[in-house]
Amino acid sequence: MNDNFSVRIRKALDYRRMTAAELSRQTGFSRSILSQYINNKANPKQDKVYKIAKALNVSPTWLLGYPDTEMLPEEKKQEDEEVHKITSKDIFTADGKKITGQEILDLINERIRQNKEKHK
Repeated sequence: MNDNFSVRIRKALDYRRMTAAELSRQTGFSRSILSQYINNKANPKQDKVYKIAKALNVSPTWLLGYPDTEMLPEEKKQEDEEVHKITSKDIFTADGKKITGQEILDLINERIRQNKEKHK
């Protein structure tokens, strides 16, 4: 990684009108480590780059300094597409069988519960 990360994180903070303290709160990273990233004293690992990019709503590849990448994620495309949220009234098919939205929501909630218990 080169100086581009520190330059680009500053650009993204400025563009979003966000302070390093706000970024710290959103990412859960200490102000100290963010200061090191911003001032090119340390290089973040990939998982941290992703969290920072997500908090700043910028492309992780742009943040890393890759050429020919856009700063903003594909948010404009997402705005143009209609997002469908599952409701209990929806009906879907899987392997030719009808599945209600409620059954899908129940399955998702059960998986979330199992995952939480697994990581206790």
